[in-house]
Amino acid sequence: ERRSRFRRLQTCPFAPVAVVGTSPCDSCTDSWLPGSCDSTILEYCTNPYNYEADEECAEWTHLWTECSFQHLNPLQVTYFMRGVHSG
Repeated sequence: ERRSRFRRLQTCPFAPVAVVGTSPCDSCTDSWLPGSCDSTILEYCTNPYNYEADEECAEWTHLWTECSFQHLNPLQVTYFMRGVHSG
């Protein structure tokens, strides 16, 4: 599993065109090492339009999701559950 994920990240895993703003594929170089583009991915994927349009965002919810008892609003729960079930 880990090996296939690393191989997948040799190229940009996100949609080449963003619904809103700029795709991480445009902003980040071909360095897809862990942590290298976190702020760009965070900005891109926390936009609800980009999140809904780009399935790869479900793989990156750890960048902005913190959980405690009843911490998430219903929309965040929906996004989180999608990430858990799809990612």
